[in-house]
Amino acid sequence: MARRTATRPTPTAPVQPRRYPVTGLFRRLGAWLYDALLAGAVLLLAGLLGYGLAWLLQLLGVVKTGDSSLGDWLSHQTLYSVYLGLALCGYYLWFWCRTGQTPGMKAWHLRLQRPDGRPLGLSQGLIRLFTAAFGLGNLLAPFDHQSRAFQDIWAESEMVVDDGSEAKPAA
Repeated sequence: MARRTATRPTPTAPVQPRRYPVTGLFRRLGAWLYDALLAGAVLLLAGLLGYGLAWLLQLLGVVKTGDSSLGDWLSHQTLYSVYLGLALCGYYLWFWCRTGQTPGMKAWHLRLQRPDGRPLGLSQGLIRLFTAAFGLGNLLAPFDHQSRAFQDIWAESEMVVDDGSEAKPAA
């Protein structure tokens, strides 16, 4: 009868996330411009949807605009402004938290991630969104030794060049 000996698993070193090259200011601004155009389209569609709903409510007699046009009336409604703001924020948060890439970032081969390579969480996305100052936070990137923008520092995230050679980590 053969005697079996238990083999001990050999300890392995912790897997270090792959280090991607950080991105510069011009690539960031290119992606920002691309996304600004797409975000404008999102606002246009959200505005049309909101206008259509307001028109329907006016037709049913739920909304009374008085002497002003429906567009003027909507422009003074806080709820409508909040709705448009949420649509705009949702555009960025959806892509940042799901894949780490908005369409503009994908076109410019950029990816937003945590330092360990995973996509951002919702809280990190919100911090990044509210500290970006409509893209002006990117102007800090040339002066930071790690090429981080103001919003990247606050959200503990990094924008890297994505060459597409490696499968993305699961969310």
